[in-house]
Parts: sequence; structure tokens; C-alpha cells
Amino acid sequence: MKPVIRCSSLDRLLGCSGSRTLVGLLDAATVDIGEADGDEMTWRGNWAHYEAALRLVREHGAIGKPDLPVLPLSFTPDDRDRAMVAWYVE
Repeated sequence: MKPVIRCSSLDRLLGCSGSRTLVGLLDAATVDIGEADGDEMTWRGNWAHYEAALRLVREHGAIGKPDLPVLPLSFTPDDRDRAMVAWYVE
């Protein structure tokens, strides 16, 4: 059976090819993402990409200067967000 990609998630998949794997892992772990709307999930993803890039530069000698994401002042990454970055960097 061929994998099904819904049009509603295509923009996320094109923007972050790893999102399909992460969503699968989160589903398998039955992680509850709560009532987060699309904007909040985008903010979390943008923060995670930025934070991972910073860690790769600082800790592993990667080259580049990550662009600071535009996030609302009210956004605060939680433990899941930090764990996802740690998992990705490792």
C-alpha cells in the first residue's frame, strides 16, 4: 500500500521533510499535543528548527547563522519541545 499524504499537511511536509517521521513517532508514543492550533504548531516547529540549528553550531561546529524565528511574546517552549530538539540533535 502506498503512503497517503493529505493535501492539508503537504505544506508542512514540503517545509520540513522530517515532520512526517516526527508525527509518526509522536503518534506511536501516544503523545498528546492537546488543543494546539495550526499557528501554535508552526511556532513550535519554527522554534525547534532554530534551537536545533543553534545547538548544532555551538556543540558540533556546524557553520551558519540561523535566522531568528518570528514568534509571539507569549510563546514558551515546553519540555516536549526541548526533548524533540534534543532527540533531533542527538
